[in-house]
Amino acid sequence: MPNKHGCLSRSRCVLLVFTCAVLLSATFALAFSGSRNKSKIEQLRARVEAQSLAQGRTPASLASSIPSGIPAELATEWLDPSIANVILVMVDGVRWQEVFRGIDPDLGAALNAEETAPFFEWLKGKALTQGFLWGNLDRGDDVRVANPSWKSLPAYQSIFAGATQPCISNSCGRVPVTTLQERLVDANGAEFTHDEVVTIASWEKIALAVEHEEGKSFVNTGIKDLADGGSDEELAAINREQAKDAPPWSDARFDRYTFRHALRYLKKHEPRFMFISFDDADELGHLNKYSEYIKSLRFYDQAMRTLVETVDGMKEYGESTTILLTTDHGRGLKGEWIGHGSGIAGSDRVWIYGRNNLTRTKPELIKGGPGRPINHLDIRPTVEALFGLKPQGPGKVISELIAKQK
Repeated sequence: MPNKHGCLSRSRCVLLVFTCAVLLSATFALAFSGSRNKSKIEQLRARVEAQSLAQGRTPASLASSIPSGIPAELATEWLDPSIANVILVMVDGVRWQEVFRGIDPDLGAALNAEETAPFFEWLKGKALTQGFLWGNLDRGDDVRVANPSWKSLPAYQSIFAGATQPCISNSCGRVPVTTLQERLVDANGAEFTHDEVVTIASWEKIALAVEHEEGKSFVNTGIKDLADGGSDEELAAINREQAKDAPPWSDARFDRYTFRHALRYLKKHEPRFMFISFDDADELGHLNKYSEYIKSLRFYDQAMRTLVETVDGMKEYGESTTILLTTDHGRGLKGEWIGHGSGIAGSDRVWIYGRNNLTRTKPELIKGGPGRPINHLDIRPTVEALFGLKPQGPGKVISELIAKQK
């Protein structure tokens, strides 16, 4: 290493210059390769390659070099370099029964033909060919919430904290620990900016689950104007329309405006991590409006189709993006379907959809169910591993989205 008088030796000076050149070339390659948001995993690989070359190691030996921070269980299988961005979508209070069985014969007995038309057809079709869809209790899948109260805010807080939290109702305050979003912004070397870690949500209280310290990431929830520095007419129109069209329930906006905001933000800013949170289904369920609840599920199916097709059309960004879809809790059966909570059987059962370039190109990863228990605490470590960060908390990485398969 050089001291304040210069290099200690000519050979070490040459080595230092070579190492710097490799690092700079990797940096510029990432910066000018057609997308602002390149993979954290590619950066880790470039760093390891530069370090190995500086140590005189041969190119053949570089393949076995695993940077610190990669989960131990994946140390023998290199992470897929095409995975760089994550979009997590959550729909509030959508039962597994409707996802996998369709219309409930008891609750939907009085519905007309139009109201009982098939739904979630696109999602289930894509899940069978390009991703996995787990949570089918009829098949034996075991996918559950992780909080003991089986309610919304406790679920969201546990997901982003990566561990069960003291929150047991929707009346608790801000999450008391560092969240996934905050860790991404603060991660050493991750280079996430405030505007690249994004939450856009219908329910106002989602803000209490995604940040321990308010303002660390970009958050827009409830009927609040979204302000991202843009002044385009599309943004102004969405803000105007959502203010004039408030739902009958409080602390939220209709999901259609949340989705329009999210889709615009996605195309304009290409965020590294985006959390989109919908609310209508749960509100309609509590109001015992089964027909309207089913209508909201059709909206979610079309929204996911639009989201996936938009992402796929974004070239390198789309090729390097993982999309996850899940729900915060289930609902009761028959007369109890309008509620959820620890006293209502079955409302701890949830489901999850996952898709990225790896699952699209390796269909063997997505056949059947997960073959193991899955719960909400597995989401944070999976996202962390996708970004090359060492997972934290008790959850397990969903390796189907990450590890190369032999």
